[in-house]
Amino acid sequence: MQWHIADEEPQPPPASPESGFSRWWLLLPLLLLALLAGWQLNRRAGQAAEAELLEAVRAQFALEQEAFRRGDGELFWAVQSPDAAWFAAQLQPVNQLIYRRETAVSSAVQYGSRIWANLTWPGAAGETWQRVAFYTEQPDGRLRRVPTDPAFWGSRRSINYQWGTLSVHQADQEWGSDIDRFVGATIADICAQRCLNDRLPLQLIIAPDLEPGVRPGQIRIPSPHLLALNGAGQPAELFWAALQTALVDQLTPARIRFAVPEKTDALQDYQQAKRAFEAQFPHIQVEIILLNAAEIAAISPETIRSFDALAFTPHPMLIATGAVRDLTPYMSADPDFDRGDFYEQIWQGAFWRDRAWLLPQAAAMPVLFYDNTAYEAVVQPPPSLRWTWAELEADMAATAVPGADLHQYGFLAPQKNALFSYAYSWQNECTRNTVLCDQPLTAPAVAAALEWYAALVRAEGLHPDITRFTPYHDETTTPYFLLPARSPIRDSWQSARRQAVIWVDWPADYEFRRLLAPLGVTSFPGSERFDGITPLWVYGHFITADSERPLATWQWLHFLSRYPLQLQHRYVPARPSLAITTRYWQTLPRPLNDAMSTAFPFARPVMIGEQLQFSGEQIEAVLGGAEGTAVADTAPPLRWFTEE
Repeated sequence: MQWHIADEEPQPPPASPESGFSRWWLLLPLLLLALLAGWQLNRRAGQAAEAELLEAVRAQFALEQEAFRRGDGELFWAVQSPDAAWFAAQLQPVNQLIYRRETAVSSAVQYGSRIWANLTWPGAAGETWQRVAFYTEQPDGRLRRVPTDPAFWGSRRSINYQWGTLSVHQADQEWGSDIDRFVGATIADICAQRCLNDRLPLQLIIAPDLEPGVRPGQIRIPSPHLLALNGAGQPAELFWAALQTALVDQLTPARIRFAVPEKTDALQDYQQAKRAFEAQFPHIQVEIILLNAAEIAAISPETIRSFDALAFTPHPMLIATGAVRDLTPYMSADPDFDRGDFYEQIWQGAFWRDRAWLLPQAAAMPVLFYDNTAYEAVVQPPPSLRWTWAELEADMAATAVPGADLHQYGFLAPQKNALFSYAYSWQNECTRNTVLCDQPLTAPAVAAALEWYAALVRAEGLHPDITRFTPYHDETTTPYFLLPARSPIRDSWQSARRQAVIWVDWPADYEFRRLLAPLGVTSFPGSERFDGITPLWVYGHFITADSERPLATWQWLHFLSRYPLQLQHRYVPARPSLAITTRYWQTLPRPLNDAMSTAFPFARPVMIGEQLQFSGEQIEAVLGGAEGTAVADTAPPLRWFTEE
């Protein structure tokens, strides 16, 4: 038998290792070239992205700086974090340095959702200083400055030293020994003379934010990364100076300068409070400085630098320039500060943009007086304690006698109070305690109040034009709180008030007005749905941004807020406990007590940011024929940030 085997395909000989290696050797240069080309492309793309990011941050910072230097707060705050604490921090003089100097953005790196930028500027002694700034990208692609990035700082660690405890984040731990030596040497120098030993040992917190330290025995100071590093990346003189100031404030006896109006009726009380305070805090001496009317009228960021605190309500211009210290951290950190012991109506008047700028002491509460003889003459029932704006206008028309020697005008409101009350009441939907409704003053409400006022003036005999008093002046528009005492300014409208049937005035004048004519007293009108809203002018004390003894100054102001100042002008005490101690409500004449007790639950503070509304220019504009809506937003603009 024969076997047939099919022909097989010829197979190549097996390749030797040397021949395979040769082929890969030929391909390797091509692969390396491809990898190198890809790396170069990625590197260039990364460099392009980094350069693009750096230019974006530079453009953003240039916008911030331009807005700052122009004092354009609207633009500046539009590119900043809306955080209230961040807003207050940007007003601190130390944080304004980067906008005043020729600052450059030297680098910008993206880390997750945050951008870390390095800012450099000319510092002291020819050094270059630098600090970190954080940005985030918005959904529309624009950048916004933000307070911090937790990823930058790392974990926190506490280190014990002979003088106390240092609490520091990982980003700052390399300077622990330097800080230890500086603090130890400074305390030794201080205590070689006289120091407050009960404050030792200290707790020193190097903070990843700009919140100040505000309690005895604890210093909280921003990281050198947030204040200034030198060109070598070490804490700059600005940081060490801030730390030394904080140590001195904590450990040495203090003498603080406290400015009050020369003619204040509370001067004797301030002097008594000073003696009581110094007995309780023997390491703090208070120097009371009297300011006359001319000095008060000239109050400015520059003129208050020599004081630690002032007995005025700060004008919004002073706050906007950065001359006033944010008191919110002090209120929050002081374990003895009782936030609950304040009337809510008065407490809220200390705030602007969700931060407290003064410590309230009391509030001026205007009322409406009326002449009973005028009502009797026309057989008109007198106003009730709960009446309406429509009833007020009807009473004006019924009781005024144009051209007569007496009762020539139905109504007189020589200050802003009636305008504020009308605006607060306009289309108000509140059905409970007004201050709890948190209804802001809107442009339409301002427009409605201005048009209401203009209609009164145009109708003969209802209300005189207060702008014809020269100069038009409202005691509450000045950059301080002038006590409503008699003065040439008030005398300018006394004759008009004598001719009015109903007028807005202060409770202190009640007995004096009763001597002139039979007098009634009532509250501001409201509507069929709710009581009238009385505008309150909150009076208090504030600390200057330049004070080097803020802790001692806070202790003085906190003490004052609990001290029963016997204000003769019947200001409502800010604390119910003081109202009880002084028997404030019980000592008011019965008719005055009825009116004020009825109105107070529905009273509302004129907020700091509202004080510029209803200016003489706005009133003159509507009297000249302008629509209220056209001038409602024309209050004097704020000038932000101080000139260096």
